[in-house]
Amino acid sequence: MAVAACYAGGYLWAARSQEAWTSAVAKVNVATAFVVLAVLFALFTPLADPARLSVNDQMARLAAGKVQADKFDFRYLRFEGHRYGQEALEQLARSGDKAVSDKAGSELKLGTRWGSGTPELIRFPNNVTMWPATARLPASFVAQKWDQLPFGQQPGCVRNPGQKCDAWLLDVDGDEKPEVLLFRPFYPTGTLYAQGKDGRWTQTAEVGPDRCGTSLHDMLKAGKFSVVTTQVKALELGGRQFMFKPSFSDDDCMVPHPH
Repeated sequence: MAVAACYAGGYLWAARSQEAWTSAVAKVNVATAFVVLAVLFALFTPLADPARLSVNDQMARLAAGKVQADKFDFRYLRFEGHRYGQEALEQLARSGDKAVSDKAGSELKLGTRWGSGTPELIRFPNNVTMWPATARLPASFVAQKWDQLPFGQQPGCVRNPGQKCDAWLLDVDGDEKPEVLLFRPFYPTGTLYAQGKDGRWTQTAEVGPDRCGTSLHDMLKAGKFSVVTTQVKALELGGRQFMFKPSFSDDDCMVPHPH
């Protein structure tokens, strides 16, 4: 706003003269350039650091009772307030208000903004629904320390205790050992996990989405599936295998009528 005001006011001042307005604009540009430097300097120092100003404002609102502990954004302090937010959370964790101190303490334990990733907070497999209900996840799958895998390899229902997954046991590679197919509600794709020779379960493939608009998740829950052997071989490049994906046309979505 300060920079915009300098340009607007300066150009208005320069426009007062129809003859020498170009030289006046040049002076305004030079003067405003110094204002820009001053603003940038302030933003990169505690003087006008947006994180410090925001954290101080939020803390003042909490102290004044304008926002209650159950509505206060503790997570903003933890992951967007930088060092000022961290210091504020540590201060709140020592608060005499138990609701405030408990919430601040739990936020300080989080490793990421989506959850801690620690085994203590993982509700696995309690947040997994098996299909059919009589099936059971392999014990090694449940016992695995998922937080030791890369973030992208961790199932969503492991990273976030509040997230749900549906699971199916499938023998995809024909080794008579089950793989685990996980689907998250409202997601168009599923993820297949297989156990390697080292005993670790890792993500090996994805299923979907269906380009015809059908919910693969719903068809799986309805039991409308089977595991079949495809006739298309894979292409190996540099020791890695790449699957050929069949071509797609609108005709593939048409359901044939019986004659």
